[in-house]
Amino acid sequence: MLIGILFLITIIMPVIFWLWFFLSQDRADPEPRKLLVKIFLLGIGAFFLAMAIEVTLFSIVFPSQFQDILLQNILQRGLKKSFFVTFTLTTAVMFFLAGLIEEFLKYFVLWEFAYSKREFNQIADGVFYGVTLALGFSLVENVLYFYKLSSAPIIIFASVSFIRGIATMLLHITTAGYIGYGLGKMKFTVGHNKSIILKFLFLAILLHSLFNVLVLLPHGLIFAFSILFLAFIYLLSILGRPETNLVWRLKAPQNIVNKSD
Repeated sequence: MLIGILFLITIIMPVIFWLWFFLSQDRADPEPRKLLVKIFLLGIGAFFLAMAIEVTLFSIVFPSQFQDILLQNILQRGLKKSFFVTFTLTTAVMFFLAGLIEEFLKYFVLWEFAYSKREFNQIADGVFYGVTLALGFSLVENVLYFYKLSSAPIIIFASVSFIRGIATMLLHITTAGYIGYGLGKMKFTVGHNKSIILKFLFLAILLHSLFNVLVLLPHGLIFAFSILFLAFIYLLSILGRPETNLVWRLKAPQNIVNKSD
């Protein structure tokens, strides 16, 4: 019963809340629900692809006991002898795998399945699609971590679940929102300045990597949360710009029938 309530509060409710929050901002030209569901499911698929790539590469670089070392750091953070090794290995993974691979996959999915859509007719749409993708991605990630840590002491289990339910989901939302915004700027900037997406993709990778490293340091969670909060506020600020919400391209009417006579 307790696990079920914790699952609802830390896994399901954050997804519902953030969907409601961002879709309520989509007032100028709401996105079709069918496309949003598709993007959400693609986010789930992107997670499994990212996990497969990361585990494969990590097992090649660190072929023995890497999972045990990472889990030990989560459950027994006070072990000073293993902390340095854990920190070194985890830092390498987070910088070169998690940040880079996961954010690039988000970019690829948005580029491949949303960018060219006629419904993508505002810069803000890139943010909405990015957030939807991130929610699917983080949902599965948090579910797997939830059950992986369910055997830990209840205090650790509950605290890690709450942290992941709040921080990890907010991290993915923010980074994917940046990437979506960059795609929107690229699509609707005069001359189609492609360098703008590189700026926001780099920003997303940097934020993701920095957050992952900071949470490993003593008292680093405070700095990680602070940086993430400021990054999220910046995302909201650019989302609220008039330019971001301007409908740049009108969708073709669905009820027009061409008549040859």
